Amino acid sequence: MDNKVSLFIPVYNAARFLSRNLRECYNGLLKLNGDFEIVVVDDNSTDESYRFEHLINRTQQEKGKEVRCLTYKRGPSRRENLAKSFYLARYGIIGFIDADLSCDVSYFLKAVNILKEESADMVIGSRYIKGAKVEMRTVRRIFSFFYNILLRVMFKSRIRDHQCGLKVFRKDTIMPIIDRMGYDDKFIRGWFWDGELLIRAQKAKLKVIEMPVEWHYADTSTFNIRRELRCLQAIIKLNRELRDGV
Repeated sequence: MDNKVSLFIPVYNAARFLSRNLRECYNGLLKLNGDFEIVVVDDNSTDESYRFEHLINRTQQEKGKEVRCLTYKRGPSRRENLAKSFYLARYGIIGFIDADLSCDVSYFLKAVNILKEESADMVIGSRYIKGAKVEMRTVRRIFSFFYNILLRVMFKSRIRDHQCGLKVFRKDTIMPIIDRMGYDDKFIRGWFWDGELLIRAQKAKLKVIEMPVEWHYADTSTFNIRRELRCLQAIIKLNRELRDGV
């Protein structure tokens, strides 16, 4: 496996901090000593997040180290437009990280190295295994706790943290699963996109490694418990599908 990496950064109304964080990601990926691309995925922002060309000086970009943007006019989709963007990845290692960098880009680099060293199919950040450090608001912590228990019990998932916004994977093994998941044009799946991906990956007996991270709550979070509860429909649908062998 080579060092060529495609990093996707999903963005929704992030103009006020995207410039700083995009530069931090770019400088971080330089440490990989290989070609990379950073793809900003604008999930139908209503601010100026889409004006990414002003966020990084093009003269500072080296050959084989590109920053580009994909803009979607339907959304925010949470993850559907992000997943759709993966098909346009130029390299064999794909990953994504939250635009607010609640999990530092250094952990993305660590995940890439683990993916290669351990011959894994996917490496994911985890806030709930030994070695992790987390700052999270009480309501979100409670929701996350019961959500992860639900997936572990209902689907016999071995994953402790299905939702951390840091995931790295091999394109050739994971994209067939994303094909199977399809595009939820009603945006019901929402938060559960990550969970479904991990559940299907385990069913396919792929090698998924959880990596402890340091995670800080950001005031820029778009978490909304009423909206996230809609994903229960998708959870029930997947459970029925897997149970019936559809």
